[in-house]
Amino acid sequence: MPMLFNGNPTFCGSEDPSINNLSSSVASSNTILWFETATGGTVLDNTTALINGKSYYAGTEVDGKCQSSMRIEIIPMIYELEPATLEFSTLALCGLDNPTVQNLRDAENNSSYDVLWYDTPANGIPLEEDVLLIAGTTYYAESFNPDTGCMNPERMAITINLTNCEPEEYGFFIPDGFSPNGDGRNDTYFIPNIEIIFPEFTLEILNRYGTSLFKGDQNNPAWNGNNGNSTAPNGVYFYIIEYNKEGHNPVQGRLYLNR
Repeated sequence: MPMLFNGNPTFCGSEDPSINNLSSSVASSNTILWFETATGGTVLDNTTALINGKSYYAGTEVDGKCQSSMRIEIIPMIYELEPATLEFSTLALCGLDNPTVQNLRDAENNSSYDVLWYDTPANGIPLEEDVLLIAGTTYYAESFNPDTGCMNPERMAITINLTNCEPEEYGFFIPDGFSPNGDGRNDTYFIPNIEIIFPEFTLEILNRYGTSLFKGDQNNPAWNGNNGNSTAPNGVYFYIIEYNKEGHNPVQGRLYLNR
């Protein structure tokens, strides 16, 4: 008869425990066989899925012939955990607030389990609460029970929008000039925070004759005061800004270049 180590082993349902997982509960110098009955019955395959609260019986076999008449009962406990759920699949925030993983809690439903957040759909390491959210990154919620240590690996995804910023609340303004003289201050013409509030914006600079000198966007937001390979002279220039965001019309205005 096998030696008993643990008569009530515990497992997480997400691990799909099988008869093979019961091997650490008993020990013997002979081959261990598993059954569903205390006597008789057929040997269970090692891949047979375990059932919570069901009795399994371990016996031994010598040289593939002689089976023991005495068996040890093992009753496993399997903890099930439902997958995480979220109240919505998108979350609008403003990148200027430097939102962190803590802000993702706003999307969680009230539940009996904890939620771990990841930036990968599978595997990876749970994110700390103070990790800054990154625009364009999808985040994933996974349920976790700290009492049992069990997780449900089915993750729910949420898309983050970090452009939910009201311009007036963040002091958004369009500068009326700059001085590209190489002193390290105000050397380029750019619009502070426009790439966060209006990430699809375009900016065009024209001279007084209507000739386009510069076309910018998020990847190239600042004009250095040049006209191609030459230096644009001091004077008045004009800008056209397309915000490309619902509720915000294009604007035009003038700026002064003073070297």
